[in-house]
Amino acid sequence: MYWNGKVCQLCEHPQYWDFGDLQCKNCPTQQIYHIADRQCEYCPAANPYFNGLYCTICPNNQLYNTTTRTCVPCSLGKVYNNAKMACVCPDDHPFETPTGCIQCYLPNYFDVPSQSCLSCPRNSLFNP
Repeated sequence: MYWNGKVCQLCEHPQYWDFGDLQCKNCPTQQIYHIADRQCEYCPAANPYFNGLYCTICPNNQLYNTTTRTCVPCSLGKVYNNAKMACVCPDDHPFETPTGCIQCYLPNYFDVPSQSCLSCPRNSLFNP
């Protein structure tokens, strides 16, 4: 509780007490009040998304957009990879094409220039 010169006030989380204006305030959008530094800051990289109450990671299969400071869904067929901090094709459909992630079944192989599954030429075998 804080004294504003007339009454005691309680700031509800995520508000903070402004000692200059003697009132509760909200941080700017997508920022949270850092008590030790006594200032509003963006969330740390480990938990970059501010959900309105606290800093956290994005929900499943969503990527944190550093420009808009929002979580955006991975494109269709992709999954979020924590180690790469990116949306990637899943292991069971590892090849990325303009239309999505695909899997090539033997005896076909993935051709990078055409971004499609192709058959080996007659009388040849695919050697990964």
